[in-house]
Amino acid sequence: MFTLGCLISELTLIFIALTVFSYSQSLNDRNACQMSYMSPSFARFTAFDTTHTKHASKYSLYLYREQRLDDSLEPNGVPVLFIPGNAGSYKQVRAIAAEAAEQYYLGADPSYSQLYGLNTNFTHSSSKSPIDFFTADFNEDFTAFHGRALLDQAEYLNDAVEFILSLYNSTDPHRPAPQSVILLGHSMGGIVARTMLTLMNYRENSVNTLLTLSAPHVISPSTHDWDIVNIYNRVNKYWRDSYSFDLVGRNPLASVALVSVAGGNLDSIVPSDYATVSSLVPPSNGLTVFTSTMPGVWTNMDHQAIIWCDQSRKSFANALLSIVDTSSPTMTLPLEQRMQIFRKLFLSGLEDYPEKHMAASKSPNILLKVSDVKDSIHPYSNPLQLHLFGKERTPKLHLLSIPPEVFHHGREVFFNLLTDRKIVSTQSLANALNERKGGGLHVSFCKYHASVAKAELSKDYVFDFHDSSEVATSLWCTSAEDDLILLPCSVHSEEQPPLERANAFSYLQYNVSQFRDYDFIAIIDGYQEVEKGFLMADLTDSLVSITRNNGWFSLATRKEIIELPDQGRSIVSFINFPKIRSSILSFKLKLIKTATGKSESAFAPLLRQYIADPYESLFYPNFEEVTVSFHGSSPFIPFWNSASHPNHLGLQLWIDPSSNAKYSVSIELDILSSLSNLVMLYRTILSVFPFAVLSTVMLLQLDIYHSRGVFISLGDAFNIAFSRVLPFALLFFSFMTPSTTGDDTLPRNMAYNLLISPIPINEMFLGLSDKSFWWLGPVLIVVCCGLTYMAYGLVNVVLYILAKVLSLLVRRRNVKLTEKQDVSRKSPSAKGRVIISVLLCLNVFSIVPYQLTYISAVFVLLGSRIRNIVFDDLLSPGSNRHNFNNFSHTILMFLLLGMPSSVLIMVVWIKQLSINPFSQFSSSQSLLSILPIILLVDRVVSGQMVPRNSLGSQQAILSRVLLSYMAVYALIYGAMHAYWLHNMVNLFSLWLLLIYA
Repeated sequence: MFTLGCLISELTLIFIALTVFSYSQSLNDRNACQMSYMSPSFARFTAFDTTHTKHASKYSLYLYREQRLDDSLEPNGVPVLFIPGNAGSYKQVRAIAAEAAEQYYLGADPSYSQLYGLNTNFTHSSSKSPIDFFTADFNEDFTAFHGRALLDQAEYLNDAVEFILSLYNSTDPHRPAPQSVILLGHSMGGIVARTMLTLMNYRENSVNTLLTLSAPHVISPSTHDWDIVNIYNRVNKYWRDSYSFDLVGRNPLASVALVSVAGGNLDSIVPSDYATVSSLVPPSNGLTVFTSTMPGVWTNMDHQAIIWCDQSRKSFANALLSIVDTSSPTMTLPLEQRMQIFRKLFLSGLEDYPEKHMAASKSPNILLKVSDVKDSIHPYSNPLQLHLFGKERTPKLHLLSIPPEVFHHGREVFFNLLTDRKIVSTQSLANALNERKGGGLHVSFCKYHASVAKAELSKDYVFDFHDSSEVATSLWCTSAEDDLILLPCSVHSEEQPPLERANAFSYLQYNVSQFRDYDFIAIIDGYQEVEKGFLMADLTDSLVSITRNNGWFSLATRKEIIELPDQGRSIVSFINFPKIRSSILSFKLKLIKTATGKSESAFAPLLRQYIADPYESLFYPNFEEVTVSFHGSSPFIPFWNSASHPNHLGLQLWIDPSSNAKYSVSIELDILSSLSNLVMLYRTILSVFPFAVLSTVMLLQLDIYHSRGVFISLGDAFNIAFSRVLPFALLFFSFMTPSTTGDDTLPRNMAYNLLISPIPINEMFLGLSDKSFWWLGPVLIVVCCGLTYMAYGLVNVVLYILAKVLSLLVRRRNVKLTEKQDVSRKSPSAKGRVIISVLLCLNVFSIVPYQLTYISAVFVLLGSRIRNIVFDDLLSPGSNRHNFNNFSHTILMFLLLGMPSSVLIMVVWIKQLSINPFSQFSSSQSLLSILPIILLVDRVVSGQMVPRNSLGSQQAILSRVLLSYMAVYALIYGAMHAYWLHNMVNLFSLWLLLIYA
């Protein structure tokens, strides 16, 4: 019979099918990770035993060594402690540790020194040292599901830090023994690292740098455990309060740097939205960055790849080596310098935050000698375009004049330079010219000799371009090498080159405030052999910047076409969408060529999508058509959208202006791709909202039972609820979404002085900050109604199959029952039920967690239901026990939907049991947490029907109130407090026992 429940189930199945397809497609995004290789060896510290920590029987500590480079088993460098994540292995440290050893002993990628001004010759630096990577073996504990395990790990690691520091001794005053350890955490290991600093056994100032990879800092991926939720609330409150105005001068975390690196859309384990730390620490102490933003990486990564991917591990290892300072007891540079290095290495350079070194009043140290400046000047009105280098076999100088008038009348002037050639450092160019081989491009900002004060002069390099027969004009210059930005190579090809530094584009970008004191931009073609390529530079006050105030809803109804202005002047264009901020939605972008150019372009269009907070950029070489999604305003995440840190979608587009082609960009909402975002962001509610649906259905069943004396089946109750209650519920929750959204214009500096309320408004219902998502609540309610109805059908199928099997076994014994026999056969003896109940209660007082008792009680009830079905089938047609059968089936469903948290704890317990059967399992053991459920199951197994009361009786009214509370709480607060489901099951079980009494 086709019912409303069947219709909703079919719609839910269609929704699930589309979501699964969308999710599978999202995982097919380009993963450009390259494999890493190493020769690992691990030495266990057996001396770190129970005399140092009470957790020595469960956990172990190891030292990593790269066999090819370091065979020493004694710590001799700077300590770094690796913390694995949920079910992670201590061996996961090997990729980053091996790369750090290789960079220290064999030398780092020269591009780090050239691009960022960092010292990459670590071996010969007196302030540098190799890194000792310590790693903790937690036997692959499930810390994401069990808060007590997380606390045990944090406590163990504080003891480990104390032990690690005791291994170092030094009598050299210029190289003191380490007094702090750098923490490197993956996944939940990042939360363990932050928790360490809040515990009683934490040694003050023993940690000052935390680098976390794919760590869910803001909220837990699973809220089914009370301890996990409580730990998150306590730890986050501690970190936020430490940076509040009330603790200025007394901040225990004042010198701590927290860097969170997220993997992006390919991380299907932890939503990258959870990795943001901007609500926990100020920008002076932390940042959140995505791997797709990092220069030379430029790709999203899955949850495991982020720790072994060759491109990312190079950046991580170089960052750790670069912040080392062995002259300090902390073994690290001061906080400001550490953060500056992290920003250099991890940010693209296109963000507004990083300072430009040239603009920071660096003294000129390059002397250019030219015969006649006018002969080298390129006209300001025309972009400089080069397509052949080294054709004169000697260095060639190009000067772009900076006319004084561009600084008047408030005009904003921009300089952009893009090339596929390497922009080399001043030292590299000088060496190449002296040796008369190699070469490259060099860019510097110059001023006349007369405008340079004597105190500023530092003639480190001299490049002579003047004719010896003429009088030389001297230009004093500052190199732009420190401000160089790498961009992924973008060429017209179906197969794009690998995303790596070796074939990257070089890019420079300045605004007027950063070169106001200069007269020229000098570009030196230092190639001494002919090479093909391109260089495009322009000095323009007409930078293309387009703002579209379309919201996502208008893009769902129609495609927006954005015409790009004439590209004859500027290389780069910007498009901003201030009203598109939600990470729930994905959009389809397409580049449309509206007019063909006169010549072929030197490079393919390159697109960058970005948001400013957190630092997320994603590049699309050879841009034609892409689907973009980003991590802006996200459900349940603290949110604000200030002018200084906007989190809306922005686009930056590089197009070759020399081709004179005309383009437009189309954008539209991609509904199918948006479904995959829902999977990541709303996984928890799929186990919570069905409980609310069932609570509502039970309310109807009890009302009808009290009024008519008939306890209807769950199937009938579902259909009544869907026809009578669901329409009003959908209307209510369409208003509920806007009413639970928060204020997203909170000033950033106020966020660190707010009192944290027990239930912040963004933790309610769907945790949204955008009122335009009023429709999402009703959609998810309908989906969860369908899921609940399908779960009911699945349980019926399972019961039917098992009952048929048992029935066949019984019929073989030729059992024939009467009604009187039925009662005695179906109801176990009081003695047997007492024994089962006592055994279940005794479990609570043993090493077995009470969650096992809960699951055992569910299986006892399941067996009873199967037994009832079998004997009902053997009874004569006139027998009538439908009320009790329907009631017992409802209780079974009720306990099943309240079981997810118990199942997760059992997974943790079984895992620990398989490793060490005699280890103590850290869990709260309370008889009151399970006793009402045991006694209720005992009543149902005994065949006792819940007593009927009048509809207006106190018992009926209180039942209605209690079930209404359970449904509303599960919907409003359940997503962030899923652990409360067990308490509500226990509470309602107690209430039913009182009704029985």
